[in-house]
Amino acid sequence: MNNNPVATRVFSALRAGWPALLALITIAILYKEHFVFYWKEWERSNGYYSHGMLVPAIALYMVWANRKRLAAQTVSPTWRGVLLIVPAIPLYLFGKWTGSGALMDASLMLLIIGSVWSTTGNRITRILLFPMLYLAFMMPLPGTILDEATMRIQLQSTKVAAVMLNITGYPSTLIGSNEIHSARLPEPLIVGVACSGFKLLISLMTFTAFFVYMIRAEAWKKAALVAFAVPLSIFINSLRIAMIGYAGIWTGTASAMHKFHDWSGYLGLVFCFVILFGVAKLLKASQFGFDGKEEAAQPATPPVKRRGGQMIAPVLALVFLLVVGLTVSPIASKAKGSLDRSQIATFFGDWISTDVPISKEVVEELKTADLLQRVYTNIDDGRQIELFMEAARDTDAFHNPMMCIPGSGSGITDTQVIYLDFKEPKPMKVRASILRVSDTLGQQGYIIHWYMVGDKTFPTTSAIRRYMRLIQVQDMYDTLASFSHRAEVRQELESRQVYWYRFYTQAFDTEDRDIAAMKDFITELVRLNKTFGEM
Repeated sequence: MNNNPVATRVFSALRAGWPALLALITIAILYKEHFVFYWKEWERSNGYYSHGMLVPAIALYMVWANRKRLAAQTVSPTWRGVLLIVPAIPLYLFGKWTGSGALMDASLMLLIIGSVWSTTGNRITRILLFPMLYLAFMMPLPGTILDEATMRIQLQSTKVAAVMLNITGYPSTLIGSNEIHSARLPEPLIVGVACSGFKLLISLMTFTAFFVYMIRAEAWKKAALVAFAVPLSIFINSLRIAMIGYAGIWTGTASAMHKFHDWSGYLGLVFCFVILFGVAKLLKASQFGFDGKEEAAQPATPPVKRRGGQMIAPVLALVFLLVVGLTVSPIASKAKGSLDRSQIATFFGDWISTDVPISKEVVEELKTADLLQRVYTNIDDGRQIELFMEAARDTDAFHNPMMCIPGSGSGITDTQVIYLDFKEPKPMKVRASILRVSDTLGQQGYIIHWYMVGDKTFPTTSAIRRYMRLIQVQDMYDTLASFSHRAEVRQELESRQVYWYRFYTQAFDTEDRDIAAMKDFITELVRLNKTFGEM
């Protein structure tokens, strides 16, 4: 018999903690690729989540700040954690199968909380609940939510910035959703995605959540600070945009605007922090730490309650998830889109075309898509129309032009849904979006685009993403219902493609004539494509 006290303590710790070790191993193995995805999003130069790498460290600090409260609790394993682990299983499987980052995030959160609940008990889980939920701030939002939220905040920030310029004596006009024009500006002030204010909002909310958790204050004061963070971020970002305009107005140069833009984001974040601290002081809600009342009411060194039977259900659920999770392979990782270029006319009527190389960055960003970029020139009048076409089975390969265009430095002055009626190669009515765009030099242009799955068409990126998620739910059901024929079902699923058609032309004549010319061009190109929507 081994009487070594160190060995005895190690053995006791392993015997008590092996379920927690199993949970850690399960998470590390199944979510390894998803953690790599997080890191890439955190490192993205123009992304929204550069603060993400700080979130786990802040969450650990929260745990450390609760060390006295935790030390005063009894470790009491419970089977109840399985109530969260079990629903995490289908979320993980469906998320991995479809490539849905949002479902993977949800399953990870449930798995972490459920595992902690199972291995430590109710009281410790209650203390650690907020630090665990705080990890959500490191997780990128779903593309549809991100796009729509960014556009709304971008519009509000631009509107307020234009008002600021006007009330300070510099007459300005808001054009579209993200352009400010003024005779005093050396160039139009185009508010791109990076300046939308959403990045500032996410960073501020991440800090505010930590700050509110750590201070001693009544619940209503904490709620007031959280609610105040949203309008504060919009106001400060609007002020930042207006200050970029002031830099151009006062110096008379566009270069001054660009230089101030490059570092003003940090200034805006500092302003937000200072104001937030000031409001907290006014509310008398700025004292950090916990008051220690809860730990004082508990024994200092409680014993560990070992309840082996309580862990049977959570352990079986973890083992099942690990085994099944390793057998599921995502559709998106293997299925790449395919375009039949021979079906897309290279010349017709007065139009001739040239294929344009697509940058390496775009190819990498659009992942599993097969891409074609072709410029058609009318030999009669010199008008040019650019076709950008994409085929993919992974909807994450489609990027919203409402985001990409402002992000590239151009502005969108108007957008609306239109209908295109095609008679050939088969009768079809297509719902498309038309965008009126302008660059920093004031050059106007028009984009007509839509997404297509079979005979169904969608005018926006968010619409196609929602539709594909619903289809994937049906696909999962079909796979389970026809499990003995799952190979055939999967082959059918992987043959389905989504197509994106985008046409662009610079302003050449009047707006009505330019748009009419684009519609005529598109109708003729589609007529000559005998496998339109089925390539």
